[in-house]
Amino acid sequence: MARYRTTLDAGGAETRAERLKAEGRLRAITRKREISEKEIAEMIPRLAEMAKVIKKADRPT
Repeated sequence: MARYRTTLDAGGAETRAERLKAEGRLRAITRKREISEKEIAEMIPRLAEMAKVIKKADRPT
C-alpha cells in the first residue's frame, strides 16, 4: 500500500498539471458564442429536413 501511495504522490503534480491543461483546452472549446442571424437562417432549412427524416423514421411499417 505504501508503494502504491508513493507512486501516486510522485505522479500527483504531473497528473494535476495534465488535468489543468486538459481543462483549459476544454474551456476553449466550449466557450459560448453568439449565433448570427445568417447562421440561424442557414440552420432553418436543415432543421426542417431533419424533422421530415425523423417523421418518416417514426412511421410503423
